[in-house]
Amino acid sequence: MGFILYRAHGAVPPTPPISSGALGDGGIAFAPDGVAEAFCPGITKHKDFNDKTKAGYGSYVANGTIGNTTWTADFKFIGKFYWAPLFKGTGGAGNLLNDAELGELLPYVNVSVEQMKEAQRRAPRSCIVLAKTGAFANESEANAKGFILPAAFIDGGEEKSGFFISSSLTTQDGTGIQFGLSWTDGATENANHQLWRLYSTAPAGQSTVVNTIEGCSSTCKDAIYISQKASPKFQCESAYTVAALSLLSLACAQYATSTDECAWYDSNGVMNFPKGINSTDKDIDDNSVTIPTAMSQTAGSVFPADQTVYCKTTHNGKVYGITHVNGWLWRPFVGYGYVDNRYQLFDNSSNRISQITPDNCDTDTSMYHEITTAVGDAWSEETDTPLFVDKSGQGRQLNCLFSHSSGNASNLFGQDYHDRSTYSAGFVGGLWVDSSVAGVFGRGSGDWTDADSNWGFRVVGY
Repeated sequence: MGFILYRAHGAVPPTPPISSGALGDGGIAFAPDGVAEAFCPGITKHKDFNDKTKAGYGSYVANGTIGNTTWTADFKFIGKFYWAPLFKGTGGAGNLLNDAELGELLPYVNVSVEQMKEAQRRAPRSCIVLAKTGAFANESEANAKGFILPAAFIDGGEEKSGFFISSSLTTQDGTGIQFGLSWTDGATENANHQLWRLYSTAPAGQSTVVNTIEGCSSTCKDAIYISQKASPKFQCESAYTVAALSLLSLACAQYATSTDECAWYDSNGVMNFPKGINSTDKDIDDNSVTIPTAMSQTAGSVFPADQTVYCKTTHNGKVYGITHVNGWLWRPFVGYGYVDNRYQLFDNSSNRISQITPDNCDTDTSMYHEITTAVGDAWSEETDTPLFVDKSGQGRQLNCLFSHSSGNASNLFGQDYHDRSTYSAGFVGGLWVDSSVAGVFGRGSGDWTDADSNWGFRVVGY
């Protein structure tokens, strides 16, 4: 199988605001008019779409069939955002923006100078700030003020108002497939659903519907195949959406001040990152995060049953956040891999991620360009910033996908690090037995032609 772990722990602005305060909604936004329907005809708003106390806040739901197999979906919309580093050069003491320089950012953000200084204190080599919605008319204007548009908001050379992402890992209930579940009371979902695994034979104790979908290869490529068979604009996660979600979690870690704002917030800064199931049936760093049944038994392993605990597993620490970002199952992503004897990244300046198919994901290099930018081996703040701060080009594409830095001390998200290997697919998130290896910044790799009962997938699209 050859699976290697990387360790690490449109023009219309979306509403509500990306940062309606220090944290805002962690990127969760309402799609501009017509965008959701263009993504998936027939998609509708969740019944709790406007209720921030419910997991369905901001959710878009859809359904359909793949042959005789039914599918449902629960998507969130991550609205376009800009971010800026609060440091210069490599960051650290002597390289932080001073009070006057921070003051120059105030017209474009929803935080104070003191809040930005606190972010600098927490992470002197990776401190960032997000721009408020509507701060800039376009990317050029944002760049001129020091702000950067993540690569996730460009597809086919077009600037996008955001992207859709399934709220959870793909699941199944023995009769159908679910591209995201909206948590309601935990126990209900755990009783009826199991995580979908990219494997030819279901693990012990788990039923499967994978072989009922005609055309499945029973390999990792099914993550792409099943997504696109459900709807033409559905796709397996991409390298750039993975990076954007990591960047949003980083912002939450730097600006949260209480567990009411972000359930996984740690005032000591030691465990200030999203939790998950990365130790059989619990989180290695927070044993309050558990699931009803151990992942080794698979049934009843989708969500924690308690809402407060569930919130600790989302990217923004809120009940309406994106879950399954730490542990559970490794998730493949398109747009990166070792193909034709070189590491390559997807060229989103002239290609759309929907063009990546099971047939070309590991063979067609015409949509990619070789990674020539140096990449570090750790999410470290030891001597250099782990962030790429380029406003365009390969550096922007690599930011929060892989680290700019090397080292083994003062690392982000649990002191973990990463390296790279020569396999055709990138992976993210970690596994249910990976302990400190797993996390929102966890990176792995494997081959698209392989299969593993410890691999699942998530769906995104524009």
